[in-house]
Amino acid sequence: MGKNDYTDEYWMQRCLILAAQGGARVAPNPQVGAVVVKDGRIIAEGYHHCYGGEHAEVNALKKAGSEARGATLYVNLEPCNHHGKTPPCTKAIKDQGIREVVYGIRDPHVPGDRGGVEQLRRDGVGVRGPVLEEPCRKLNEVFFVNIMERRTFVALKWAQTTNGFLAPKNGRRFWLTSDEAVEDAHYTRSRYQAILVGASTIRADDPRLDVRYGEGPSPQRFVISESLDLPQAAAVFLGESPAIVLSPINQTGSGSKRKVAGFKVEYIKTNDRSLFIKSVTRYLYDHKIYSLLVEGGAETLSQFLFNRLADRVYIYLSPIFLNDGIQVSFNRDTDSEVLKNWSIDEIRQVGSDLCISLQRKE
Repeated sequence: MGKNDYTDEYWMQRCLILAAQGGARVAPNPQVGAVVVKDGRIIAEGYHHCYGGEHAEVNALKKAGSEARGATLYVNLEPCNHHGKTPPCTKAIKDQGIREVVYGIRDPHVPGDRGGVEQLRRDGVGVRGPVLEEPCRKLNEVFFVNIMERRTFVALKWAQTTNGFLAPKNGRRFWLTSDEAVEDAHYTRSRYQAILVGASTIRADDPRLDVRYGEGPSPQRFVISESLDLPQAAAVFLGESPAIVLSPINQTGSGSKRKVAGFKVEYIKTNDRSLFIKSVTRYLYDHKIYSLLVEGGAETLSQFLFNRLADRVYIYLSPIFLNDGIQVSFNRDTDSEVLKNWSIDEIRQVGSDLCISLQRKE
């Protein structure tokens, strides 16, 4: 390809690749990548590394230096026009002499004429967009739910046999997926701030719930339990950053708050034990947990589905068959009704398994 043959979509795809490197470290900020292009070639590029750090546009512009004058800046999210932990990116763009900005999707933060697009135009900078709007929205689906719905983004993940079983009915530990799928699942963990399982999963599988394969931070770990009948020597309670146990208590505060040796318990007030999962999500959002991955067991996963609290589902589908076993239920009465709220977003081959990603319909 010649230097002028690259399209806006080509450069925006590069922004998305850069942005994804920020991962969960940037929360509650969005994942953003920026590319400075001049005469059909990249002058500089950057991405938002961590919350509180400089934004992608500023990182890229600093690398570009004087060469930024007259160039085009590509960025997957509309540049900010407000003072937060850092100055507005619109000012840096104007000061560096950028000729034109091409954005992927508008920022839901600021409506009306206070947005970055409007400010750049007032400053005489050309603006075009949106470009690859849906991929840009998908990359920052957590951010959009946080901002627009004021709640934690919840993803569910499980592995199952081709005929729908998570494990044998006797509850014994049973390895379903390939090594490649395990590594892929660990990468998925690294994309979320927190991970949660039910007490039965701790007792049956003793998972560590960390990221051991590949790069990326381990999520903060949570376990939900009403009985608090948990093994103190479980892997999640050992080492640095041990898991926190979340347990229900009456809304009035009545009931026993037991001191339990071996792990920390946070008691969450709830009017109805059947609505405890909703109370958990409120607790997490109030404690600045903006993205959550739920990994089991079947009852815990089902509760999130019953209460319409999940935004994304990852299913690792193994070619193994079981005659009988434990399943996830999408609905107490009829699975088909709940499945209408979901669509297949992606299907990938991972080793000998398939990873099927479902997204909640708007």
